[in-house]
Amino acid sequence: MRVYHDKRTGWWIMDYLDTHGIRCREKAARTKTLAKLVLGKRLDEVAQEKAGLKPATADMTVQQLWDRFQVWAYTHKRPKTALRYKISWKALLPRFGKLPLAAVTTEAVEKFQSERLLMRKPATVNRDVATFKRMFSKAVEWNYASDNPLRRVKLLRENNTRIRYLTNEERGALLSECHGYLLDMVMVALNTGMRLSEILNLKWADLDFSRRQIAVRQTKNGHPRFVPMPQPLITHLREVPRQVGCPYLWTGHDGNPFTNISTSWDSALDRAKVENFRFHDLRHTFASYFVMAGGDLNTLREILGHRSMAMTLRYAHLAPEHLHAGVDQMARKMADGTLFPKEDGTYVAQEKKAV
Repeated sequence: MRVYHDKRTGWWIMDYLDTHGIRCREKAARTKTLAKLVLGKRLDEVAQEKAGLKPATADMTVQQLWDRFQVWAYTHKRPKTALRYKISWKALLPRFGKLPLAAVTTEAVEKFQSERLLMRKPATVNRDVATFKRMFSKAVEWNYASDNPLRRVKLLRENNTRIRYLTNEERGALLSECHGYLLDMVMVALNTGMRLSEILNLKWADLDFSRRQIAVRQTKNGHPRFVPMPQPLITHLREVPRQVGCPYLWTGHDGNPFTNISTSWDSALDRAKVENFRFHDLRHTFASYFVMAGGDLNTLREILGHRSMAMTLRYAHLAPEHLHAGVDQMARKMADGTLFPKEDGTYVAQEKKAV
């Protein structure tokens, strides 16, 4: 009974004997610590099955449910999703951790929801409640609970539309203060609209200079996509130094890709005197520039990787100058009589010209 690392897949594998003495090998986790935790839980289950026992769930607490749920999350979900669950759990623990599952009611969760809203935005509160909902749905599935009281809890209405993109002056100032890998990443974001997490995980094999496209394999929705590269970005990326034997474009001293660039990013913003701006706003900037240049929303949806047009529509409002230009053009046509034709098919402007 042990755990070992599979270099081919990157997973830690647990090796154990089941209730019938048959040797089993299963994926456990991405880290050795979690893999040992998963193996310990599995050995407990095997021992209980051999003894003809089932885990006592009548008095199971929310904390005990979380312990099991956390193992499930790290073995069945993406690391980013499991981390999101863990962040939400920190907010849920003080209120619900010691409670038995049977003591969690719809009213109690709605009260938590209301109080939490005084300190956090609706989107954050919704993520916390969604985590709790998922925990209880698994509790029902695992026969730890007979009902999910959170299914009657409605999520809050969110309004996360953020209108912020770089002006020409801000863009020039920011680019002049970015250097090295940070400049490379900002250039990719400005020219492709890719998310920071997608940029951090870019590999040389993802770049196809001949077809002028980037293969984005690790996406938010789990669906890979291909993003076109404009020629200025291709020229810039060809100059990025490549480390021998390293598949990633940008790595730290340990050879692993960056996981956080907040320090260098914040410093560049301070030097450039660009305020109220996040790295994700570079994605908004790309979308805004794209619309102002006359790009259509459906093409933008494909480039950004949105599953539905609903998310893309909010980017149309990030280009007020472009919208104003359209309105001004309409007003001019209304004023000179060229907006609608007369019954004979001619316009007022044509009559004036003929005279």
